[in-house]
Amino acid sequence: MSRRVYPLVSLNRYQGNWTIKVRVTNKGPLRTFRNARGEGSVFNVELTDEDGTQIQATMFKEAADKF
Repeated sequence: MSRRVYPLVSLNRYQGNWTIKVRVTNKGPLRTFRNARGEGSVFNVELTDEDGTQIQATMFKEAADKF
């Protein structure tokens, strides 16, 4: 099944269930944290799509450990 790939510029806060195709152009260091809910890992990434549009994202816990 083919999914529609959305350009970053078209995303908005009211849109859900989207697929993007990006390249990681910058990855920050993996950091650990501890709060009332427990321990975890986190890092920031900069993502760029084929049009050159960039966004920043934060990966937490399982996603941070996976990537």
